[in-house]
Amino acid sequence: MSTAINGVRNALIERGAKLKGAPPSASGCRNSRQSGSHAKKIVATTEGGAITGEERIREKTTQLYGAILSYEGRPTDYQAARIDSLKKELEDVAGEFDASLPRNFLR
Repeated sequence: MSTAINGVRNALIERGAKLKGAPPSASGCRNSRQSGSHAKKIVATTEGGAITGEERIREKTTQLYGAILSYEGRPTDYQAARIDSLKKELEDVAGEFDASLPRNFLR
């Protein structure tokens, strides 16, 4: 999902740069900034990696995956509920992202 968001963000920036002599539209800039904020909800963006303690959906999913792999039994009820919770968080971000795109962007 974050790859798609970054792709759209880059396309918005590229489209704005192709405007001849006209400043990029406020809508294009706003959509570019919004796509960056959506990506930040999925992936930790603070420099320093694990040292900063910043956790987003990707990092939480990685921790859960590791916990499930290291546990010898079936995933616990908590782990199963956590999978559903993280899936819902990602779906919410995806919905916000889709709603923020210009209507004719993908055409």
